[in-house]
Amino acid sequence: MDSYQSIRARLQSDRVTKATREALLRRLEAPPVRAPRFFSPQELKLLGAVCARLIPDSGFADIAGQIDSRLAEGKTDGWRYAALPPDGEAYKQGLDRINRFALEHCKKPFIKLRSKQQDEVLHRARAEGCDSQHFFEDLLAEAVEVYYSHPLAQAEIGYEGFADAHGWFLEKGSPPREQF
Repeated sequence: MDSYQSIRARLQSDRVTKATREALLRRLEAPPVRAPRFFSPQELKLLGAVCARLIPDSGFADIAGQIDSRLAEGKTDGWRYAALPPDGEAYKQGLDRINRFALEHCKKPFIKLRSKQQDEVLHRARAEGCDSQHFFEDLLAEAVEVYYSHPLAQAEIGYEGFADAHGWFLEKGSPPREQF
């Protein structure tokens, strides 16, 4: 059984709560964002290229698309650095800064650079100053969160902590249930 079918079977088991099942199935079955709602198509493509350098995405987690959706819905994680503007503005400014660095130092837009050049641009842009460092920290934290909240990423690392429904109901002294 492939990873998709295996994780789907686990999510359908009685070991997963209804709320967890619904959330993880939404992530598992979410199509990639093709028409951005917050970013321009060019910004979404740039964000996708940046995220691909930060996270070794195996093609299933649409990190840039999930960020676009969150920003379009006006959702936040509840905090931000005081030095940064609101999330959407910070992302647009950060992406613009990355692309300007690419044009200044490599004479090409970021998405046209080879992987090694993209890495160099990201390192240089991050080192530019405090606001840049905070932006990159936020971007990396969100990219990691989106990636590892996807059921296939969780399966890659052997995480099955979502299958804890019976843990909430076991009485003291009850034998543990068989693992997957």
